[in-house]
Amino acid sequence: MAAGEGPSTAMKCAALQSVFAITAFILMWIGSLNCTFIEFVDTSGTDKPMSIKFGLWFFQSWTAVFSVSGTYLFESCHYYPESIDLDDSWKTARLFSVIAFVLGIIILIGLCVSACTRDISRVTYGWEAPLYLLTGLCQGFTLFFLNSKACKGNLWVQLKGDITGVTFPDTCSISKGAKLTISAMVFFFAAGVTAFVAHKAEKKEIEDDERAGLREPLNHNV
Repeated sequence: MAAGEGPSTAMKCAALQSVFAITAFILMWIGSLNCTFIEFVDTSGTDKPMSIKFGLWFFQSWTAVFSVSGTYLFESCHYYPESIDLDDSWKTARLFSVIAFVLGIIILIGLCVSACTRDISRVTYGWEAPLYLLTGLCQGFTLFFLNSKACKGNLWVQLKGDITGVTFPDTCSISKGAKLTISAMVFFFAAGVTAFVAHKAEKKEIEDDERAGLREPLNHNV
């Protein structure tokens, strides 16, 4: 890009790519590390239906606090006990959740390092788009949790329904955590596509500048 010109297409796309990536990571973090990935909502038709929620790593719990002014219920998330038996779908969802987190951290570190060390004339790298797409794919595979026994035929939910007299469905529905996970996957894919467009645009700009004599060829000093 010649001096005095405004931001190039590559620079604009690279900035948008960073926004998508950071947004995706935040959504992934919130969506996976809570206890509201799926839920079972009672089908009794009451005005305030009761719900039971579960996450990949945590489950929802309610604590009753009694005082002179009344009884208060507080929601909290608790880690599953070691005695719980995870099926293959649940294990798969957890595995890809960890992989997505590791890739997400690598992306954030890569963004910080490249922003501090890259040549001012270069704003994109070829590895960014594949890494974003791979992270989004791994994030999508966490939805295997919807095929686990936590979602289908959950014995704890059935027991809870028998004790309280509340009717719960046999299969779960997605809750906030799953919706955030899907949103994160979309933003990772968007970051990947934007990174690809930015890198392609920058390569074209470099070629155009070289043809115009504004940039020396890479092999000039060889």
